[in-house]
Amino acid sequence: MHEPLRIMHLIDSLALGGAERVALNLFHTLNEQGQSTWLCASRHEGPLKDLIREPKQYLFLGKKRATDLFAFCHLIRYIKNNRIQILHAHSTSLAWAVFVKWFTGARLVWHDHYGNSMFLTRRSKFLLKFLSIWVNHVICVNNSLVDWVVTTLKVAQKKVTYLSNFPDLSFRTEVPNFEHTNDVPVILCVANLRFPKDHANLVSAIEILHNERHTFKVWLVGKDFHDQYSTQLKAQIASAGLEKIIDILGDRTDIADLLTHSDIGVLSSASEGLPVSLLEYGLAGLPVVATDVGECRNVVGKFGIVVPPDDASSLANGLRMLVLNSQLRHQLGVSYKNHISLNFSPEKISKELIFLYNSLLV
Repeated sequence: MHEPLRIMHLIDSLALGGAERVALNLFHTLNEQGQSTWLCASRHEGPLKDLIREPKQYLFLGKKRATDLFAFCHLIRYIKNNRIQILHAHSTSLAWAVFVKWFTGARLVWHDHYGNSMFLTRRSKFLLKFLSIWVNHVICVNNSLVDWVVTTLKVAQKKVTYLSNFPDLSFRTEVPNFEHTNDVPVILCVANLRFPKDHANLVSAIEILHNERHTFKVWLVGKDFHDQYSTQLKAQIASAGLEKIIDILGDRTDIADLLTHSDIGVLSSASEGLPVSLLEYGLAGLPVVATDVGECRNVVGKFGIVVPPDDASSLANGLRMLVLNSQLRHQLGVSYKNHISLNFSPEKISKELIFLYNSLLV
């Protein structure tokens, strides 16, 4: 019988973002699959900390700056003491992971979650090109990123893999009650309030439906940065008279419960990688409307409604079909759930990842 692999997932924070949720999901799933896995948050903690199921295998460094020597030495000692073989770095934690590799000899996997896949030509590449020299393997969350890493960063094709994200709704947390009524359909959008998610497009679509006098509610779930994007979004909601229709719920860790109390899942993004929320909608049995960006079309397939980005009229048409037809909602929700459970299961994705890890140790 093979000895369990010894793996550490390194992430900057435990905020409620896509990369952070993927790191947490992999940490849990790999441990459940019998691998010895650790999770390290280097700079900040966050709401996801409350969802950690193996706290003894969690490390918080509290890194103050990029040159925090104390935190760096602590991480190196920790990796050596726990004989960690694979360092799996997510997103912007790559630079520190490279330095750690130099001092520990661990194999290094970089998980590129870059969400602006529609704007890859604008992405800074010089530092990444240097750092990628030291990476043993790159995992990308969509095929556009695979092409970019190979052609722009000049990483060998055999060292780059597309690996799907997967959802995990197995947790529950105690949270304040929220108002909900079953009298009208609830449209749920799980996406932090920031540019690529294009909430303005969604609000414009909701305004169209509201002016047609359809009845429904909208929940916007995700971190509110209280910046210009947020200010403009709230002004747009107020200007359209949608304050009683759209609730901004902010950061939530009770995603599973919110999904249970929702009827439709939506993503209105201008750019995406492979959004975890789209997979969570499916696992919860919600019918979906999503824009055709990143891997969204490949994920949804024929089991939901895919519309062009930055097209409020098309988005409104897709939502209208589901708001007005409860039977269609049920049919699409059931078929989409079966599709996600079959093709994006934790067992399937973790099996592919464990095979990749083992290949790096040969």
